Amino acid sequence: MYGAASAAGIVNRISKLPFEEAHREVELQYGTIGRAQAAFDFGGPAGDGMFYRVVGLASDAETNYDIADDRYLLQPSFTWKPDESTSLTVYGLAQKGETDASPAMFEHDGELFRYSDPDYDHQKVTQYQVGYQFSHEFDNGLTFRQNARASDMALRSRYVDTSSRFTAPAANYATTAITDDERAYQIDNQLEAKFDTGAVSHTLLTGLDYTWITSDFGLGFGSVAPTDLANAPTPDRTIFSGHDLRQTGIYAQEQAEFGNWRAVGGLRYDWVDQTATDKVAGTEDRKDDGALSGQAGLLYLFDNGIAPYVSYGTSFVPSTQQSADGTVLDPTDGEQIEAGIKYQPEGGNYSLTAATYQLVRSGKPQYVPDSTLPAGYYYKSSGENTYKGFELEGRTQLDNGISLIAAYTYSHAEITGNVNAALIGKNAVDHAAPHDLVLGELRGSGRYPARRPQPRRRGPHHQRLLHVR
Repeated sequence: MYGAASAAGIVNRISKLPFEEAHREVELQYGTIGRAQAAFDFGGPAGDGMFYRVVGLASDAETNYDIADDRYLLQPSFTWKPDESTSLTVYGLAQKGETDASPAMFEHDGELFRYSDPDYDHQKVTQYQVGYQFSHEFDNGLTFRQNARASDMALRSRYVDTSSRFTAPAANYATTAITDDERAYQIDNQLEAKFDTGAVSHTLLTGLDYTWITSDFGLGFGSVAPTDLANAPTPDRTIFSGHDLRQTGIYAQEQAEFGNWRAVGGLRYDWVDQTATDKVAGTEDRKDDGALSGQAGLLYLFDNGIAPYVSYGTSFVPSTQQSADGTVLDPTDGEQIEAGIKYQPEGGNYSLTAATYQLVRSGKPQYVPDSTLPAGYYYKSSGENTYKGFELEGRTQLDNGISLIAAYTYSHAEITGNVNAALIGKNAVDHAAPHDLVLGELRGSGRYPARRPQPRRRGPHHQRLLHVR
């Protein structure tokens, strides 16, 4: 259904929305390394068919190596249910956070040190969201759903490279400043039908979704003397770029039950139109992509609770990273096949699962650490990574409410194709920036490297803190 995501799946973060029962919760926390946090969660009925919820949090904390971890959040929501068939929820979010832009480490004489300095380094993120979720169930078994959201995020980041303090203590330190402003508008429309044809029960889901993301990115480099870093200036930004991505997807999914068989199949097609602009040179590159992705699965449920299954799926993720010639890279494709068995006896309070899988990702962006290129960060389509493994899990719940979970996972990740032939056959490491991970429906712009290629040309180790459904 959502094939326009990594083959490994998406992080589905569920917002706290109104309950129909009243609840009041206040939280106070105190921990080591100066952690202090207060939060509240109030909600319940607000009238006939109306419910509310307000969540707030304030956190002042640090982690190891003086890395800040501060967060302030306010999230109100309101639900109106005029009848059992109709529901409308409106919600908002305001959040500010501060951490460090570059907490990467290096080793010197057997000890670990930060490249950056906590007195200079910071990453400040402010974001706002407003959205709604609407659903209506018709008398004929059809259900219509529409979810929409508008988001705005502003990032201000700077860091300094102090690694030369052991080799050239009198030399100036290289500094980097980054700004990123991003706006996202999304809407998803679904129509679901449940019906029977003879002995087969169907759940048919069709949908159309649209995403529009615009961003403005600024980058600057400088240097400071290795004294009084707390008062050192932020370098001026000299590199400016913009990005505009519009993606439309249409999808259909069928779930069928016939006897002890369970089957699912789905197809999705995406149209992607994106424009990357170099605001200094006044040039732009436009790229149009389209892709069909799909999934299929089959499971047989024995009467004793044993359920073997197989599944297959493909994926498509448009790339926003740019190559050295200014063109946007081709999309990343994925393919996964999985087989497993589940066991949960009727009325039992325990379950056992085992699965084996193979996942192949091709065309993944890879940072190019080439000092001969102009200042900035450039990428190439890396080639192919193959992941194989198996998973075992058992869980049970005791009568006293305690849950027990035991799991084991083995994964072998190998580079099976790469622009750098010397890497083929080595262990695959995720070289994408942290915010390349798809969080819900939002995507980061992915223009920063996640590994440190060389002292004066490294990207920030930061995440986009996108709070999504």
